[in-house]
Amino acid sequence: MQHEEFSEESALEIIDLIQTALYFAGVHKQALEEATEAYLKALESQDEDLEYDRDAMIALIQGLRKSHKHFFGER
Repeated sequence: MQHEEFSEESALEIIDLIQTALYFAGVHKQALEEATEAYLKALESQDEDLEYDRDAMIALIQGLRKSHKHFFGER
């Protein structure tokens, strides 16, 4: 049980980090939930053999800028 709680807590912390990165990349605060879903969907569609690191995160966010322009803009 303790392991499951840790995993859920860790997942929530990772989501918070992704949303923070998206916010500082220019995603509107009110679009963070939807942008996070799009980010995770893009992540799931990546080749499993690719390493998930800082460069992969940057590439995913850059991809969102092109495919979901409505998430980004002036604040």
